[in-house]
Amino acid sequence: MRPIYAKKYLPALGGMLALAVAMGTGRFAYTPLLPFMQSGAGFDDSIAGIIASWNYAGYLAGALVFGHIPRRFHSTGFRLSLTLILIVTIAMGIAEGLTTWYALRFLAGVLSAAIFVFGSLLVMEALALRGAIHLSGIMYSGVGVGIALSAIGVAPLCDFFGWKEAWIGIGVLSIFPVAFAWLWVKSESLARTSTTKVTTGLNAPQSEKPLRGIFIRLGVAYFLEGLGYVVSVTFLVLIVRTLLDSPVAGTISWLLVGVSAAVSTIFWPQIAARYGESRSLMAAYFIQSIGIASPVFWPTTFGAYLSAVLLGGTFMGIVSLTIMYGRKLAPHKAGTSVGMLTALVGAGQIIAPALAGYIAKIQGNFTVPLLFAAGLVALGGVILAADAWKAHKPA
Repeated sequence: MRPIYAKKYLPALGGMLALAVAMGTGRFAYTPLLPFMQSGAGFDDSIAGIIASWNYAGYLAGALVFGHIPRRFHSTGFRLSLTLILIVTIAMGIAEGLTTWYALRFLAGVLSAAIFVFGSLLVMEALALRGAIHLSGIMYSGVGVGIALSAIGVAPLCDFFGWKEAWIGIGVLSIFPVAFAWLWVKSESLARTSTTKVTTGLNAPQSEKPLRGIFIRLGVAYFLEGLGYVVSVTFLVLIVRTLLDSPVAGTISWLLVGVSAAVSTIFWPQIAARYGESRSLMAAYFIQSIGIASPVFWPTTFGAYLSAVLLGGTFMGIVSLTIMYGRKLAPHKAGTSVGMLTALVGAGQIIAPALAGYIAKIQGNFTVPLLFAAGLVALGGVILAADAWKAHKPA
């Protein structure tokens, strides 16, 4: 690969590594670790949901703040957050007590939001300067990569050492991708680039009033997505292990989520380029709702793995398309739009895990939480339908 050609990919690759750490480690490593933590620490599904909710509360708090941070601080904030999330992850294996875990998961959520918001803005800017905005899917594939790596690494670490050592090991191993993210993601000047070039591939519409309504509907649907998908993302491994009485099946299901998520961020932008963001998002929401409900209607290995593939194949696609569409609708307020959308999905994520865990504790299973979550995501698709049918040409 020629050096100049390779440089075009470096921001996207750096963003991918950053999100693999921020989301795959800082947020979603908790999912495969949860059964081991419950077994070792002896807490129930209700507490498991509360721990997850503290993480999502931190994510919301971070999203509300970091979308308004001046651009000159983005690079520093990005690098500082990457460093601190390593420390917070390792601390989960050292600290004792629920209160401390709540605090650490909250901090991990704050830092994950910082890395996501700052990283998205820095990488999108760099790609736009290179005329390579279509490579943004590579960055968002990092979440799936992080999930897949946690699926492969967590179970062996827990089996051979223990869940505490697994947290420490994940944090230490994350040092390497963080180092490359530091090198490849940086602030780049927009002074030499016209607005037209920066928004190349985004086709920003001109009329402000219609866009406000579209953005509101996009935000409401994204809030419902946060409420719905997070139930599966938080409890999938536990659900599959319990449903099939198989630890291996739980690990495989989480691996399928990660691989599907990584691949999906590449093909969803291509689908959007052909059919438009609204139509593509609507389809992704409906597909995901089927995936969330699959273990209820097919309580078999097929149902579990179908759920994993459909969930992984849509949730990061929805994230990447929503962020791209939000920037398109508000090209001159990119930081605010990304922060606002991230805050909306974060708000939805706070409520759902604690409520789902509480209901599961009472009923002894996750049937009601899964069906309710599937219904909320489907409703998000319905909200997007109005704009999807109006779309007469691809973005």
